Amino acid sequence: MIVRLVKADDLNALVDLALGADRTMTSMPKSQEGMAKRVNKALASVAPDREVDGHEAYLFVLEEAGKLLGVSAIYAQVGLDRPFYNYKVSSISQVSPDLGVRVDTRIMHLVNDFSGHTVLGTLFLDPAGRGGGRGRLLSLSRFMFLATQRERFPERVLAEMRGFTDAEGGSDFWDAVGRRFFQLEFSDADIRSTSDVRFISDLFPTYPIYADLLPPEAQAVIGRPHPDAAPAAALLREQGLRNHDYVDIFDAGLCLDAFIDDVEIVRTIRRIRLAATPAEPAADSPLMLVADGELSSFAVTATQVTTLDDGTVALPAATLESTGWQPGADLAMANARRAVPLFETGR
Repeated sequence: MIVRLVKADDLNALVDLALGADRTMTSMPKSQEGMAKRVNKALASVAPDREVDGHEAYLFVLEEAGKLLGVSAIYAQVGLDRPFYNYKVSSISQVSPDLGVRVDTRIMHLVNDFSGHTVLGTLFLDPAGRGGGRGRLLSLSRFMFLATQRERFPERVLAEMRGFTDAEGGSDFWDAVGRRFFQLEFSDADIRSTSDVRFISDLFPTYPIYADLLPPEAQAVIGRPHPDAAPAAALLREQGLRNHDYVDIFDAGLCLDAFIDDVEIVRTIRRIRLAATPAEPAADSPLMLVADGELSSFAVTATQVTTLDDGTVALPAATLESTGWQPGADLAMANARRAVPLFETGR
């Protein structure tokens, strides 16, 4: 299995894949026209004559045995043409010596602090294809792209995790906050935000919200990921992304961010040369991410490797067959598992 940049002839397979996603997956349009817009933007973003300006959107697909099983994306920079909103959760402490009372209160401020950040998004894997390391490959391949195309991106990267919703797709946080200003269902507001944010600045409260005044069920989901998003959040934390007290304005889902150069894959990636012949690795060989880092042919796979005495790296014959990589090719390699402890910042 490999992860590669999307191609024009992937369109029909992507629409079929999107039909398996629920309605809250707003970045997966289910119509031919909507998906075509996404694919065309992604193709334009990697055009050889494009002048990189931060408006690029890169779309990746996971392919196995000729079938598309998953999709993920990178948005080069957000907040350039329209505001990009989040809540910053802070706290204030008030003390009354006369009463012997101390009160700690959470306050949520509407901010644009992530404007100009790269954003990871659109991570979806066909339920029938989950397991076998596919989700990890689909997610981590984006960091291989950031590392090999570093000049295309700014300093920081953000991932907004899907917040907790009930079985019907409703959000207790939205019901307590957003619905009071918009009279919209959560899913309708989330879908509308993908193409229009003016309604947010027009109607959303600009004054701080006292989180402790919200209903208990709304307070309980602030910063709580959806169960389906929890494994993805854990994987991003392995790579060094952290929550610095920001949440999504619609469902209060976690926002995880980091300096791109501090992401583990980005800072540990190394260039390698492919050996002249394949080699079957030892059973205890580490699992590595190996990538063709050229923009025109970008692709990533997870495989065990063998480092030879001359410094070249040999891959199994099956890996060479699935990727089409030739002897002597210049590739990039990083550990597919967390290699070393990271310095903790934030929480």
